[in-house]
Amino acid sequence: MQKTILIIAITTFLLLQFTITAQNAFELSISTLNEDASLRMIQNSEGNFILVGTKYNDYYQPTEINGYIAEINTKGEIEREKNITLDDTLIGLYDILENNKGGYHVFGAVGNIDTGYTDKYAFFEFDKEFNILKKHYYSIPINRKMPGGFAFKNSDNNYIIFGSVRSSKPETYGIFPVLLEISETGAFIREKYLIDTETISGDPIFDIIEKKDHSGYFVITRRFPKSTDGLSGRVLNLDKNFNLQSHINIPKRVHNAGTIKWFTDTSFILSGTKTLDWSKKTTKDINAQDNDIAIMILDTLGNLINSTYIGKPDTTDFPGFFFNFDYVADSSSIYVVGTQGFVFSSFPNTKSKIILTKLDRDLNVIWEKFYGGDAYYIVYSVQTTNDNGCIIISARYNPDKPEYQDDIHILKVDFHGNIIASVEDEPTINVSELILYPNPGTSELKIRTAKQSVGGIFYLYDISGKQILQKQITDINTSINTLILQKGIYIYKYIYKNKMLESGKWIKN
Repeated sequence: MQKTILIIAITTFLLLQFTITAQNAFELSISTLNEDASLRMIQNSEGNFILVGTKYNDYYQPTEINGYIAEINTKGEIEREKNITLDDTLIGLYDILENNKGGYHVFGAVGNIDTGYTDKYAFFEFDKEFNILKKHYYSIPINRKMPGGFAFKNSDNNYIIFGSVRSSKPETYGIFPVLLEISETGAFIREKYLIDTETISGDPIFDIIEKKDHSGYFVITRRFPKSTDGLSGRVLNLDKNFNLQSHINIPKRVHNAGTIKWFTDTSFILSGTKTLDWSKKTTKDINAQDNDIAIMILDTLGNLINSTYIGKPDTTDFPGFFFNFDYVADSSSIYVVGTQGFVFSSFPNTKSKIILTKLDRDLNVIWEKFYGGDAYYIVYSVQTTNDNGCIIISARYNPDKPEYQDDIHILKVDFHGNIIASVEDEPTINVSELILYPNPGTSELKIRTAKQSVGGIFYLYDISGKQILQKQITDINTSINTLILQKGIYIYKYIYKNKMLESGKWIKN
């Protein structure tokens, strides 16, 4: 009898362990009739994902701005969703944290429907069914509008809202960094507008960490304080009252630093965009669009300890807009996301791919995956999940359709970067470990190969099936001269360890 009980107990324990550590993966697109701006997701204590965002009927000249919240289970199914509206009020939702009452604290902005823009920060308490239990509003200066940002809880159990406001003067396009501290119940504590003049414009505060001794904060932004190198990002050293103590210029012309996290007790890891140094450009660089995704480790004095760069030569590889990397608890695995083929346009007539790179603690590449190519993706953020995989939030726009509409695209992958969790699940997004570009091309064919797949053989065939070339791939970036090839359609395949890893079509113009 005791042996039977023991066997049952062990079996139950193993089943629980399997449930806790089971890898889930899915792909989900959320389409509406409106323009969607989805910003933030958390995984709650039950393991489900809670998504908040803002919905505009027109992004550039909105007459309706409403909040959106949804709960998604680990299979990628929407269990509940709700449009958050208030009478005669514009409302946007930007961030969410689970509270100790089984509900959520949600951060956003509100405004008068007659003005067409938001002009107050907002704090909401939601129950589990997304009903608003409490709300608090916080005014901003009269010459400012459109407050936005994110939130985190500090060591005093207060919330720090960080982000930006914009100038309300029509002749001025200014973005001004701001910090706001409120209590867990929504009581106002303090605020700080780091720039209070129209003559200097900055950028939002992209991310923030509290100092290890709880005496203040490190925040990342750009162009403030002003310097001769206006492109580089900044790490600001603030005291507990948000007063500026000093700042660090992020080295190597890295800017758009979207995320900062503690790496050790004396160093932090941050991300950003590494841009070509135009002061050293050559004739070959004139038409180049060379942006890479940068990951850097700095000590608290700004000394560079380690760095790595992710991207293809002569292309725009852009980090996720907001929280573009995350790591598991011991930082042994670091997930970095970005957009390959990024274009500075809301609805471009082109297509792009999601880049997901997994690094080890020394910033060495463990593996890379490329997702998409069927539409234009703009990557917002990534975060690790309870099963040590990660979840990526993007906007997805199909340039082949006439509607100017972004969908919310959610991609949950396991710790190998895979999407398919079972044989029944078939993702619609393409997953690859090799990119050919430009396609169509003329004089040169370039191949970007994932680090884990370098070492295979690339074959190119004409339309009749005749082999035109064969090349051993020995680096992540490969260039092949195609001047002698006739115009037309070619078929390629990539064989790695006796397996066809990729195949497709390349066009010579």
